[in-house]
Amino acid sequence: MKLTTIITLLFICSPAFAANSNPLDTAKHFYNALKSNNITATRTLIINPENLPDDDSTSFDITKYNLSKPKETGNVATVETSTVNKKGTISFSTVLKKINGKWKVDYNKTILNMAFGAVKKNQVGGNVKVGIDKNKHHKAH
Repeated sequence: MKLTTIITLLFICSPAFAANSNPLDTAKHFYNALKSNNITATRTLIINPENLPDDDSTSFDITKYNLSKPKETGNVATVETSTVNKKGTISFSTVLKKINGKWKVDYNKTILNMAFGAVKKNQVGGNVKVGIDKNKHHKAH
């Protein structure tokens, strides 16, 4: 194989390139990165990377995931998601936004939805507190 072909394949197969073409591919690359605890790759797939520290303090317990067909409304898409971890399966919505023509996961909303899913399945120990602005109503998806 020629060097240019190898470089082209590496570029096309990289998460940052392939993931942004549609919401489902973005979600797949996002959960593959979380599953392997590749925080650097995960940060390239989210709209708010500053909220996900890449300092070896974050890890995700995901052994498997399932994604449904995305529902798109303008520049926002939701993908019904279920993830499997050591404690079982949780279901929630992955939220994505199209920014400058590229799909990215809204990390804050998705992780909040994931947390609510874990609470519903009693997978979270201790007290869980979620701050919600009293002037705004939030519905977990």
